[in-house]
Amino acid sequence: MKICNKKMEYAHMELNGKMFLISAEEFSLYDKYLRYARNKDREIKIIEPEESNPLKIVYGMMLVNPIFDTTEAFKIADNVKNYSLFDISENNVNVSAYEDIFFCMDYSKRCACCEGYEFNCASTEKTEFPFAALMDTTHIFNGNKCAISIFPALANFDTIFEKMINRPFVLACIKSFQIEGLKLTKDNWRKYIDKGDMLEAAERAVFVR
Repeated sequence: MKICNKKMEYAHMELNGKMFLISAEEFSLYDKYLRYARNKDREIKIIEPEESNPLKIVYGMMLVNPIFDTTEAFKIADNVKNYSLFDISENNVNVSAYEDIFFCMDYSKRCACCEGYEFNCASTEKTEFPFAALMDTTHIFNGNKCAISIFPALANFDTIFEKMINRPFVLACIKSFQIEGLKLTKDNWRKYIDKGDMLEAAERAVFVR
């Protein structure tokens, strides 16, 4: 499906009478990770960032999983600073983490280009929030064809599949940057956030309700 010359990246999927947030990339791997879970994830390789990796600023959109309310999702987002975040690929799970995160709370999505379609990529509920994060990750997000979906690896679920389905939110990561000659830290990074770039990156994460 094409929307506004973009691929649909995120949607809600019904499972056992509940709605869950899933990306198109994850949907293509859904059955595979369910099989991995039945084998206790023995076939999955976990890839962690090297300790020498410099921190970078990452922009994108936070999407709240409908099994969580927004208040709870934000509380968890604050509590998982410096904890593992996962994103999945064919046979690997990549690990990232953020030291700090900033959300644009007054964001209102405008998407006039969807007028005339039977679906709507503008959310009527406050479940989408542009973000900037100070992140340790192996990914370079600039120029991605689609967002990389990073989510908290909650310890109360055993398998990657369970963690993916029951996550409180997804960080749809689109763009990242570092500043040459400057070490970004929790104390200084927020003054380098470009809100225009953050909003532009966030709106590339196309969600269909």
